[in-house]
Amino acid sequence: MKERKSSPNFQYTRACIVDTIYSLFIYLLISNKEETEHTFFFFSDGIAPSIRNKFPNHFYIRSQNFPQWNFFLRLWLRLKLRLIARLKWPFLSSADLYGHDHLCFTPSLTGTRKMTVLEDGLGNYCDNPLDFNPYSGIKLWIRNLLFGPLASQKPLGRSFFAQKVILTGIKEIPKELQQKTKLINLPLIWKELPEYEKERISDFFSIDLQLLKRLATRKIILITQPFTDIISTEEVINIYRGILKGINQSELIIKCHPRDTVDYQPAFPSAYIFNQPIPLELLTLLGVNFTDAYTISSTAIYLLPHTTKIHIAGHKVHPSLLQKYGNIT
Repeated sequence: MKERKSSPNFQYTRACIVDTIYSLFIYLLISNKEETEHTFFFFSDGIAPSIRNKFPNHFYIRSQNFPQWNFFLRLWLRLKLRLIARLKWPFLSSADLYGHDHLCFTPSLTGTRKMTVLEDGLGNYCDNPLDFNPYSGIKLWIRNLLFGPLASQKPLGRSFFAQKVILTGIKEIPKELQQKTKLINLPLIWKELPEYEKERISDFFSIDLQLLKRLATRKIILITQPFTDIISTEEVINIYRGILKGINQSELIIKCHPRDTVDYQPAFPSAYIFNQPIPLELLTLLGVNFTDAYTISSTAIYLLPHTTKIHIAGHKVHPSLLQKYGNIT
């Protein structure tokens, strides 16, 4: 765990707990410069170092520190974080809380306080996100005691401790979220921002004019996902080969997910492999448009302009994906 500090007398009125650049982008869009400067961020590995280091006011929590395979280490680290959180970051007792409620360390930071949950893909729209199993009896009591009550409630905005959920409406909003959902329109928010705010947000993701010009030369995009923990690298590449059959690779951009470690260049030598951690939604708002977009099931594709023809292969492309995630069309 690593922290970068501002002045000891600095007052934080917000805390943001996120592990995807998409949700971080949403937070930056709905927060002005002053609000961002008065926010303390808790990041994990989903936020690349090149982005994390742009925020002097952040604490980095390595996801590898909470391994699924080592129950006792995971238990101890979550408990340790809960014990030190209020002492190390006293503003957590009063600051407005934003971000992800489904991260394993979030309850250790939030305790019994409520938060505003930021959209993090299709999970917010699923009936039972992350295959959550409710707790009861002694298990419920122990989890509440050790990690805080958020740890034993439905994630992704469904718990009592999620007082508000900020969504873009990419799918129908579940009934249990409708009363606390605030719908936002990303293009409209961006359009109404002053230029200096747009530049500020773009700078966090290291976007420059040369990059935009290079992306503009290609009109087809493949959006990848980190599936190699479920299926092999060879299978992933063969799936994408099938999806892109007949496509002119010289017009193709392969936009890699931040956690996708596959080297696509040998399989697609003429494609432009784009692995810079930038939200696709931001590139679209900056004028990078595509005629066609391909993916297995990335939610980023839903926020492309209506002029883009989208091609969603769905989880049926592999039985292991279909079994784990269900069908998607």
